Amino acid sequence: MGATLKRMVVDTSGWLALALASMTAFVQAALGLPFDLAPVATLGTLALLVYLLDHVRDDESGAFAGRIEVRALMEAAGLAGVALFLVAPAAAKGVIVAFTAVGFLYALPVPLPGGRRGRLKDLPGMKAWIVGAALTVGVVGLPVAWAGVACDGATAALVAFVFVIASVNVHVFDVRDVADDAPRGVATLPVLVGVAGTKRVLAVLLAVTTAAVGLAVLALEVLPLWTLAPMGAGVVATAVYLVAVRAGRSRAFYEVWVDGAWLVPGLTTVAVLAVA
Repeated sequence: MGATLKRMVVDTSGWLALALASMTAFVQAALGLPFDLAPVATLGTLALLVYLLDHVRDDESGAFAGRIEVRALMEAAGLAGVALFLVAPAAAKGVIVAFTAVGFLYALPVPLPGGRRGRLKDLPGMKAWIVGAALTVGVVGLPVAWAGVACDGATAALVAFVFVIASVNVHVFDVRDVADDAPRGVATLPVLVGVAGTKRVLAVLLAVTTAAVGLAVLALEVLPLWTLAPMGAGVVATAVYLVAVRAGRSRAFYEVWVDGAWLVPGLTTVAVLAVA
C-alpha cells in the first residue's frame, strides 16, 4: 500500500503539485480574496503536467514514461489544463501561458548560447532562479489575475516571500543533484560555489527577504498582521531543511520534507483563521 501510494503520489510529483496549489489558496486568503477553486486547481494541474514532462525527459531509459499511471496522469492533466484555460479570464490566460511556456522550455531542448542545444535548466547558474520566478508567477499571478485585482504593495510582499522560498527550494534540489550535474557541465549554484557556499548564500537571501517582508507588513501594513504567522512558518520550515541539507540525503528528505514545506503556509493559514 505504501509503495503504491508513493508511486502514484510522490514519484509523479502529485504531492508537489498539491502543495503548490495550497500556496495559491494562501495567497487568496492573504489578499482578502474569496476562495476560488479554479486558480488553485489550475496551478496544481499545470505544475503536475510540467513536472511529469520533466521527469520523462530526465529518464533516459523510458521506464518512467512507460508506467501506466504516468501516462494516465499526463493525459488527464493535459485535458484538465485545456479545460481550465478555456474558462479562465483573459488576464489569467496570460499567466497560464507564461507559466506553462517556462515549464516546457525548462523541460524541452532549445537553442542555447554557443550553438548547442539544451534545456533552460542547463543555463549556467540560472536554473533555480528561472524556476523560482516561474513558480512565483503561477502562485501569486494566477489568483490575482483570476480575481481581476490590481497589483500593489500586498502582491509585491507576497511575490518576495514566494520567490525566496521557491528559489531556496530549487537550489536545495540542486544540492541533491550536484554529483550528477558537475560531470555533465550543468553549472548550478552548488557546482559553482559548493554546498556550504550555496547554503550561506541562500541563508542570507532568506534572512534579508524575510526581514524586508516583515517590515513591510509591520510598518507599512501592506498585508494583514495574521499573514506573518503563515509566512513565518513557511520561512522556518524552509530554514530547517536548508540547515539539514547535505550531499547524500535520502530521496525521502527531498520528496517529503523539502517539497512538503510548501504546505506549511496554507495549513498555518487554516489554523489561524479557524481560531480568529
